[in-house]
Amino acid sequence: MPKKLWRSLGLDLDFKPESFKVEFTEQYVEEMIEIYKYITINLKRNIAAKRLFVKINNRLSYLAENPYIYSRVEKIDKLKREYHKMVIGNYIVIYTVDKNNRIVYISHIIYGRKEFFN
Repeated sequence: MPKKLWRSLGLDLDFKPESFKVEFTEQYVEEMIEIYKYITINLKRNIAAKRLFVKINNRLSYLAENPYIYSRVEKIDKLKREYHKMVIGNYIVIYTVDKNNRIVYISHIIYGRKEFFN
């Protein structure tokens, strides 16, 4: 349909839903630092570490627009928060969504072969 027709119907073609804010917990930041150190120091793969860091940050930015796109995890904590998981390569990112305040909290990043939620 032409833009004029959309506008005549009162439809905004440039409409974007209000974004969520994405925040990182201290635990997530510490885990990312450990992953980065492991890849750069132990594996001696500086470029790979930087690429992984960029890849993860790019994927996390999608959560601002659609935080419910990834599957829920079976765990609900004592605060009744519902967790979601996002798989990025060999890593799993765990996050919660505060719908009322429109905030996505990135809680953890775990190497995929580790057991999470022990």
